[in-house]
Amino acid sequence: MRVRRRIVTFHPDDRAGTAGREFRPSSALDLAAGWVVVQLKLPSVDGPVASSLALDGEDDLPYPPLFLGAADKGSKFVGKPQFRYLPARMRMARLSVFGAAPAASVIQAIVWELGPLSFLFYLLLRVPHVPLGWVLRSRSGGLKLQMFRATYLLQSERSPISYQTWFDLFETETFRPRPNDAALAKLQRDIRLAVVVERSSQSIEDVSTTLQSLERQSLRSARLEVVEPGKQRLAELLTDLCGDPRITHIVGLEAGTRLAVDALAMLAAPLLGPQADVAYGDHDYYAAGTGQRHSPRFQPPWCNPSSTSWDVPPALFAVRKECLKLGTAPEWKSVPALGMAVLQRNVSSPGTRLRAAHIPQMLCHVPDTLLQRSNKYSPSLVSMTVGSTSAKVTIVIASAFRQGIADRFLPRILQQTHYQAAEYIITVHKKRLADPANAELVQRLQSDPRVRILPHGVDQFNFALIANRAARGGDGEFVCFLNDDIDIIDGTWLDRLVCVMEHDHIGAVSA
Repeated sequence: MRVRRRIVTFHPDDRAGTAGREFRPSSALDLAAGWVVVQLKLPSVDGPVASSLALDGEDDLPYPPLFLGAADKGSKFVGKPQFRYLPARMRMARLSVFGAAPAASVIQAIVWELGPLSFLFYLLLRVPHVPLGWVLRSRSGGLKLQMFRATYLLQSERSPISYQTWFDLFETETFRPRPNDAALAKLQRDIRLAVVVERSSQSIEDVSTTLQSLERQSLRSARLEVVEPGKQRLAELLTDLCGDPRITHIVGLEAGTRLAVDALAMLAAPLLGPQADVAYGDHDYYAAGTGQRHSPRFQPPWCNPSSTSWDVPPALFAVRKECLKLGTAPEWKSVPALGMAVLQRNVSSPGTRLRAAHIPQMLCHVPDTLLQRSNKYSPSLVSMTVGSTSAKVTIVIASAFRQGIADRFLPRILQQTHYQAAEYIITVHKKRLADPANAELVQRLQSDPRVRILPHGVDQFNFALIANRAARGGDGEFVCFLNDDIDIIDGTWLDRLVCVMEHDHIGAVSA
């Protein structure tokens, strides 16, 4: 690992706009791929001031600017070293200074280039600061994805250079160990997969590509079916598979998809016990001509805040056959439609909560030709979430019982919220409840069996204190804190929130 220290001089750019004062380097600035450390020097400059450095990559992809520090009014600017991983060679640096323009006409920045192998060094530094759970899951990809998110995903998910570097480093047996013979034997005995490959309207070569990757799998399928596109064909096949006593789980994918090494084994492993009903992994795309992989799609979407994975069905998934509600099977006209239903846990009968397992690995690679087709089959979020969740929710409303507010909005909240498994705890000061002017509203609210009126004696209205005390009396799996002046415009609002909350990695969600 090499370290290169450079001092870069920036001069004012006369073409700068009014948003901030821009500076450009006095000579060409070319930064190599890898980790860089940048420190800005603004001597004798008082705040308020903020600064950022913008860079253009050779791959012509937009990269977020590097924030170089700020200072409040009356404070001296002290630029702290800022770290950035560059997935591609950078050029055309532009320095922007906002707020109070510095008196000096020349600005200097110190740049340390740590080299392309510095990413490995970064991992070694980060391991002691990673929670133990991530470290324990590192062999199955947990730590890998967190480190990847801290670098590549903050740059651009479309960069072929950074993505190629990533899986060259991490798609190894160190981070992706192969299952041993004993584990495979147990999977082969207890998990009997029926693999459904949906043929596209493309050439027969798409099917052969998928079949070849299936032949190389360490876990063999008990049944393999290729289904032609067309109305009812997939539904009829699913009905047949669910009636086959040899089959325990159904795997779906589209023709042309290439499975990664041991993909079926990794998909089946969490399904061994009763902890999971559905399992799915991540996928990326490959160019049909060159085979180059690009555009990873991480599921669930939290792995990449800028990703559109929420609208993209998993390219490879497995579902316990008993979980399929075959009465609505005709709705699943394609494997992507079924995959999206699996992702949203919307394949079972109403009232049944499915347990999902996400494998943080690239389990398969999808051809570019299927990219648009998969998006086309994605149903709307409303149709996927309504009725698909059954977790009980305690809705806590700390109300001041103001005239014209509580009597207007509280009944509407009860009427317009479509979520079924909800209880309402409305906590009101005891003096307000005793006021005869509120008697009609109290009686109206108490007539709803879902509602409990909880009096409190906090004279100085404190929303957090009152709401937290009220929440202790709820028995819902989730707690929703709501104001008493909310007007419901979409009755599925709580369905949408709960659908997101059911993911184990989500702790809170708001709208």
